[in-house]
Amino acid sequence: MQKRGFRSAKDLRLFLRWFFREHLRGLPPEFRIEAKVLSVRPPRAALFIPAHSEGNLIRVHQVDLLVEELAATGIELEVFYADDLGERDDPGP
Repeated sequence: MQKRGFRSAKDLRLFLRWFFREHLRGLPPEFRIEAKVLSVRPPRAALFIPAHSEGNLIRVHQVDLLVEELAATGIELEVFYADDLGERDDPGP
């Protein structure tokens, strides 16, 4: 995957939602991954996945691989699962 330029926070948020929906097959329609954009340049976002990280280790590993793939293109992500609710309000600097 090549580096991408995003013009706005909305572009980055929509791209992330599309990317994970496209690459995480078999998710139910009500499964909504949220992305909170922290900055556009450089692209940084917090990703909120409405599932427990301990529930399906194979799926968590798949998410980790996708995050690595995006990191290689310059998109930095912080991933939060449902069992990280305390950290959700403060995703970092």
